[in-house]
Formats: sequence, structure tokens, C-alpha cells
Amino acid sequence: MREFESDKKIQLAMTMLDWTNRELYFPSEASDRPIALTVNDALLCSALLPHQCAGRYSKEEAMIRDCFDHFLDMLVMFWNFIEADLVNCDELRPYMQYWIRLVSGQVTDWHSPQVFTLLLNHIRAYGFTGAALLIKSFGYNPQPSKAAVDEAIQATLASRADSIGH
Repeated sequence: MREFESDKKIQLAMTMLDWTNRELYFPSEASDRPIALTVNDALLCSALLPHQCAGRYSKEEAMIRDCFDHFLDMLVMFWNFIEADLVNCDELRPYMQYWIRLVSGQVTDWHSPQVFTLLLNHIRAYGFTGAALLIKSFGYNPQPSKAAVDEAIQATLASRADSIGH
């Protein structure tokens, strides 16, 4: 847990899950200076679009995707630990309950429902099966409906088009 909580990309993903319209500082691969970025729901949704819908991602969207992919890789690792009987859900619950509940979209008024729908779709679409199984083991549904995913994608694409047009 100490490694998980001290990882900069995981900290960024958790902050993006927990806050909106917040300036965050992403590590730069080109310099020692972090990259400041204000992350809101529109940017999160755009970053979480599937490749076939997004076409391409901005540098900012790619940084966000990298953080979430790393966070989800760690959830998969926790599931692997459970499957290997190294730990059980009850032992993880005090540390992970809030984050799993948040990822599953059960905490309302933090973000638009589209953020969590697209995040759960990202888990499915990119094969983070262990993360989905971990969410399910905590008692939450990791599978948004096709209608909700389609609606979230269409709304995000429309928002993207509006921001490009202005």
C-alpha cells in the first residue's frame, strides 16, 4: 500500500478522481519542471474516450490516460494478490473502499456520471479485467450499460467539437 500511495501517477489519478477543476502538476519527460494542467470533467471524459472514437489525443489527454492506466494496472495487481491468496478483500477494504466506490461511480456529485461511465468502459475496453473483478469483489458493478457508454461518448465528442470550434 505504501508503494501504491506514494506513486506520483497514482496520486494524480486519485486526485483526478477525488476533485474536479483542480490544477495538477504532471511529471515531464522532457525536463525537471512539472507540467501544470487544470483537469475538469470535459478533459477527463475526452481523455477516457476509446481510441476508435477519439481519433487522437492531445498531450494533456495522453498524460491523464497514462496516470489512469497506471492506477488501473495497480488495481489489477491487487486482484492478482487476492487470487494468489497473498491478501483478501477485507484486508484491502480499509485502504481501497473509497477509491473502488469512487471508480465505480457510486459517489455522486464528484463528477458527471459520464466520467465514471467512460472510466468503467476504459477498464473493459482495454482489458483491465483484474480491476473489474476487484470492483465486483467490493460489491459494485464494473460494467456500465451500452446505452450509458454510447451516450457518454456522444456527449464527449460533441463537447470536443464545440471546444475545437470556438
